[in-house]
Order: sequence, then C-alpha cells, then structure tokens
Amino acid sequence: MGNLKVLLLLSFMHFYLTSSLQNLYWFVYERCDITEINENIVANMTYKCYKTNRTSLFMNFSYTSKVDIISNKDAQLSIDTGFFRSNEYRSGPVKFNIPLCEVLTHKDFDIPYMLNHSNLHPCPIKKGESFFGYHLRPGAPNFPPLLPEGRWKLILRAVWKGTVAYVVNWYFKIVYPLPIA
Repeated sequence: MGNLKVLLLLSFMHFYLTSSLQNLYWFVYERCDITEINENIVANMTYKCYKTNRTSLFMNFSYTSKVDIISNKDAQLSIDTGFFRSNEYRSGPVKFNIPLCEVLTHKDFDIPYMLNHSNLHPCPIKKGESFFGYHLRPGAPNFPPLLPEGRWKLILRAVWKGTVAYVVNWYFKIVYPLPIA
C-alpha cells in the first residue's frame, strides 16, 4: 500500500507541474447527493441529480448563505476520495483542502468547467446571498493520472470555521479502455 501512495504522489506532482490533461481513463457516473446540510450556515438548500443519458450525470443546486465569508480563514473546501474495497468506500489517495475564497480561481480538478454554469463568485460572500448551479459534474481530464480502476466516491466538504456546512458526494467508476492488440 505504501508503494502505491508513493507512485500516486509522484504522478500527481508530475501532472500538476507540467499542467497536463490526462486521457488514460474516463468516468462512468453512478449517482450523486448532498448530505450533512447545516441549516445554521446554509438555508433553503435544494439539489437534484439527473441523467441525460446512460453515462451522463449532472447536478443542479441552489441555497442561501446564512453567514459572511470574507477571507480564506473563514471557510474551506475539503476534497477527499473513497475507493470501494471490501464492500465499502475506504479513504483514498487524494485528500486536500482549498480555501473557499480560492476555489473558483483554482484550475485543478476541472473546477472552472464544473462551476461554469453557476453564479458562485470569489470572496467576499455576504449573508443572505443566494447561489445556484446547474448542469454540474466533475470531469476526468483534469484529474490525476494513474488512479486505480474501480468504483470511487468524490467527497466535497464545505467547512465554515470548523463546522461542516454541507457535503457533496459523487459516485463513479474509473474505466480504462481495453488495450488494442
């Protein structure tokens, strides 16, 4: 397991230092949901996950902020993965935090494309502002290369001053094409 982590760390470093796009695998989306909604931080949170065909899964959401987010110290987005092993999702090799004020300007993990159809904006975020997003989904090209094939869970946790505001979960399979002989 230790060698796998070293291999993945080296591939992540090469991937981000060279600003590459990977095309070794693609996602087969299964489902998505939002959990752990904290009504003291966000109000009127609604979401809908829908498929436009067998392979495309998208999310629409809307909510109203009940708190002010002025700087990087106020809130962060925690990104975590789970790899499906032994009939449950166990902590995966990708795990990091991004200050919420920098999320929209962050180019990794396809964030600009994923949030392209939303009215989310960088800080400051004022109490009472309403936000929406539609036709959202993570895309494989800006994810790190060499992730193992199998079922994965992408966990996006919005945290305000140490308290979880909400958690977005995406479930998908990573599929590598068959080699051509």
